[in-house]
Amino acid sequence: LCTPLTPPQSKKQMEVDYGDRTVGVVAYKEDLACNGYTLFSAHRVTYLIDLLGFVVKYWESTRCVFTAYLTESGNLLRDGSDKESREFFNTGGAAGYLEVVNWDNELIWYWRAEPSYEFLTHHGMQPISDGRVLVLCWQRVPAVQCQNLGRRLVPDGEVWDNHVVELAPPFDSFDENPQKALLGLETW
Repeated sequence: LCTPLTPPQSKKQMEVDYGDRTVGVVAYKEDLACNGYTLFSAHRVTYLIDLLGFVVKYWESTRCVFTAYLTESGNLLRDGSDKESREFFNTGGAAGYLEVVNWDNELIWYWRAEPSYEFLTHHGMQPISDGRVLVLCWQRVPAVQCQNLGRRLVPDGEVWDNHVVELAPPFDSFDENPQKALLGLETW
C-alpha cells in the first residue's frame, strides 16, 4: 500500500531529536523515502505509520504476528502463532493462523492449519490479485512414508515438507465456514 502524503515542509520536521523519536523512524530523508505509509508488526501489534514514524493506526492481536497486509477494502490480513501450534513444530517462523480483521480490529475471518500436529504455516503468506492468499506451510511426513516414496535416510524420524495452500478469505464479511483450502501444492 503506497498512499501519497504531503512530505514535511521544514528541515525541523525531518530531523527528530532522540527523545522525540516515534515508532519505527529515526531519520527521514525525503530523497530516499517512498511517499506513503509503512505497515509492520512487532510481536502482537501491527502498526501503520506515516513518513515521520507517527502511528496512524495499530491493531493488537492475541497472537504473535509475523506478516500483515492491508487489503483493498482497508481490512488487515495477518498471520499468528500460539503455543498449541508450536507444540509439534517448535522452531522459528512457525505461525498456524491467518486472520482478517476490520479497521476496528473486529474479526472477519480466520483460518487455522489443521491438524496442527502435522501441518503448520510458517514464514509468511502472499495475497494474489484475485483476492486469494498463498500460504507457505510445513507438513510433517513420517519416516515410513518418506521411505515408501523413495527416501533412504530420515535421520530425525520425519521430514518437514514445504506445502503451499491457496485460500479464499472473504475480506468484507464474517464467514461461518472459515476452513476453505482451495488448493494444496506439495514439493515432492
